[in-house]
Amino acid sequence: MSIFLKSMMNHGKLSYPNVHGPIYDPQLWMDRSGYIATFGLTKNTLDHLKKIVGIHHVYDSISIHRGQKICDIESTYQRVELKSPLTGTFLEFNPMVIRDIGVLNDDPEHSGWLFRLHSTC
Repeated sequence: MSIFLKSMMNHGKLSYPNVHGPIYDPQLWMDRSGYIATFGLTKNTLDHLKKIVGIHHVYDSISIHRGQKICDIESTYQRVELKSPLTGTFLEFNPMVIRDIGVLNDDPEHSGWLFRLHSTC
């Protein structure tokens, strides 16, 4: 478990997921439009990690289950595992972030979004 998650749990901000809804992950923001959900790192997470230096994709299926590992984010400080907060169909990683990781560092809550899913719920 990351140092960031441990600190969030110590501050009582980590909620327990319900069976059918998304997993609350304090590392990610979610923008949902209908069944399409876009996810990215929160500014708070980026501040904690310092500078992001790499993304390692691990998805191997178009079908993603809630809690399944999506990718690892590598920073100058640590490596963080991101898991899918929803069950659904994986749509894409942000091609701008793949081409230039600096986009994630400069604008994590807008153009630096990470991935999109088509949610089943």
